Amino acid sequence: MTLASSTLRRAGLLGICAAVLALAISPAAAAPVGVAPAGAGGSVTAWTNHNDDGQTTVPSSLASKTVTAIAAGGTHGLALTSDGKVTAWGRNNAGQSTVPSSLASKTVTAIAAGANHSLALTSDGKVTSWGDPQAPVPSSLDGKTITAIAAGGGALSLGHSLALTSDGKVTAWGTNWYGEGTVPSTLDGEIVTAISAGDSHNLALTDGKVIAWGGNGNGQTTVPSSLNGKTVTAIAAGSFSNLALTSDGKVTAWGYAADFAPVPTSLNGKTVTAIAAGFEQNLALTSDGKVTAWGAQPDDGDTIVPSSLNGKTVTAIAAGAYVSVAIVGYVAPKITTQPVSHTAAAGHEVTFTAAATGYPTPTVAWQVSADAGKTYKPIAGATKASLTVTGTTATDGNRYQAVFTNLKGTATADAASLTLPATSGGTTSAGGSSAPAAPAAGGGTSLPNTGASVATPLIAALVLIGAGGFLTIVATRRRTRTARHR
Repeated sequence: MTLASSTLRRAGLLGICAAVLALAISPAAAAPVGVAPAGAGGSVTAWTNHNDDGQTTVPSSLASKTVTAIAAGGTHGLALTSDGKVTAWGRNNAGQSTVPSSLASKTVTAIAAGANHSLALTSDGKVTSWGDPQAPVPSSLDGKTITAIAAGGGALSLGHSLALTSDGKVTAWGTNWYGEGTVPSTLDGEIVTAISAGDSHNLALTDGKVIAWGGNGNGQTTVPSSLNGKTVTAIAAGSFSNLALTSDGKVTAWGYAADFAPVPTSLNGKTVTAIAAGFEQNLALTSDGKVTAWGAQPDDGDTIVPSSLNGKTVTAIAAGAYVSVAIVGYVAPKITTQPVSHTAAAGHEVTFTAAATGYPTPTVAWQVSADAGKTYKPIAGATKASLTVTGTTATDGNRYQAVFTNLKGTATADAASLTLPATSGGTTSAGGSSAPAAPAAGGGTSLPNTGASVATPLIAALVLIGAGGFLTIVATRRRTRTARHR
């Protein structure tokens, strides 16, 4: 088998399965490719060096939704939102991006994208297929519980599909030019835990071991001996190459990619949690939420992780022939700045400020309580980080709190209060004077309870007069006695 030329690639004639939606089964709890961890979810970012079919133009309708799973096909993408609905975008030459109306009333639980067709698994355990080819879902799946689906196809295969049932068995249908549509006897008696579909080959994971079948022109179905004795936790089939993730967080590549695009040394020392394989590009998601991309053409845009992911936490990845897709995980709001209480003189303004981090950027709404925090009411129009309030008797003692909200959750800042200064006798106690006492009843001026009165000096005068007369009499008697002695 020969690798299709870049001319075919740019013309959009080569496709591949890009997403494998399988149950998390490994001891290392590796996330299935394209599926965000339980309780996670976020927004979608898509990138490629070629956007001829709009495969990187994520629909704006997803902006207000939580995406829980993604899939990338030849030149189209799929997203599954938390409400169980599918959104598709990109190339639609075979109707692969036109979600069938039959899914409108159903809850979708898993998605997969092939070269020119798409699959959806609904909560009733049924598989819906659309696009080209329109190979019917086999009746042998009727009455069985399907746990995972995968879609393949591309330059060497018009398209084929896989389904994994709860009993660990695999069913294949569609194109079978290289045996990709026939489940091998090597899987007889095995319990399969994950599946992945490439261009004209497939992978299955059973008891930590990888089994491959289908076209082998680039050695893609020859599982490397380096995996012997290791526990594989995740698999990804590309166009003509494969990736396997082992329980030690290391990635092994084989097939076309192994010859021309070995696993980068930048992953050494990091723990890989998810993998995805496309046409000429491969993706790895590490435990720090960062994406590493590499491929057969290092200067190709498919292998350049977009700057829009810088500083973001990625939770899921998918790779197609001409598109790579990632879920940027939503982060619940976290308060970083608490509002501070203020004391304001009547008529003066104060400003309360609060801040929070989160993704998407949280919105803010201020609330007020006039009953010491027992109940809060929203303040109309108060949707900025700062709130300005005027001190009045109506706002005296009010408490104010900011509530931050995004698609992941809500965080409420501490309450801060506005207080007018304390008063005494009608004026401020700080630097003020008390008013004079009120007049006494009857209109007169009340006298203090202590201090001199009119009666007091009168008595004193009488005493002094009496004392003076007494002293005069005494003096006269002394002078008379003296004259007689002379």
